[in-house]
Amino acid sequence: MADSLTKFNFIHVRARDLPVRKLADIKDIKAGSLAVGVNWLGLNSVSTVAGFSGSEVLVKSSDSFLKKLVLNDRLSAEYKGSVIFNLAGEALGLINEAGEIEPISHLGGAIKSLFKNRTGVRPSLGISYIDLAELIEVAGQNGRWQKGVVIYNDLKAAAVKKNSPAETSGLRQGDIIISLDDLELNKDNDLTDLVQDRLAGETISLVILRAGEEKEVRVTLAELK
Repeated sequence: MADSLTKFNFIHVRARDLPVRKLADIKDIKAGSLAVGVNWLGLNSVSTVAGFSGSEVLVKSSDSFLKKLVLNDRLSAEYKGSVIFNLAGEALGLINEAGEIEPISHLGGAIKSLFKNRTGVRPSLGISYIDLAELIEVAGQNGRWQKGVVIYNDLKAAAVKKNSPAETSGLRQGDIIISLDDLELNKDNDLTDLVQDRLAGETISLVILRAGEEKEVRVTLAELK
């Protein structure tokens, strides 16, 4: 089965007593920590985490990933398809065909869907947004809003996708989403990561700020087409 967002394939293997490795949460991956790339030939390469790419894109989508893990030393082509580990043996990411490192936590939602539904269906919320915490950090300012995301359009996508769960639930451009299921949206909790860790058909609770007033909006996620 191919995951529509990360483009990695899942293969069912009938086996027992295989070693288990923890999948590291993206918010626990810090710049400067050591990372080890291990390929299928048994070769390994040690580097350090530089951070994540993708923050330079202003308008993001709830239905697709932008962040890629970046190391201070670029791995050679022979590491494509390999796993990046930390020193605790936790998997940090997978190297795709383009040589980019997909954070391993981006596969979490697809894995949940496989175990529960035997399919890799991804969820859809259907909004474009600007991360206010990232915007303030890039601007180097201490603004009023240092958390949450504002629903906003760009030239390629509407702020609220037509016929999406967001539209059905009454979300609209200019709404500021403060939290998802009581998790505050900030530099450690990314909206796309939280949405894509859910299952299609699952109902989430959003707290939004509209015209200076907070309100709760419940949204049932659809299947990503």
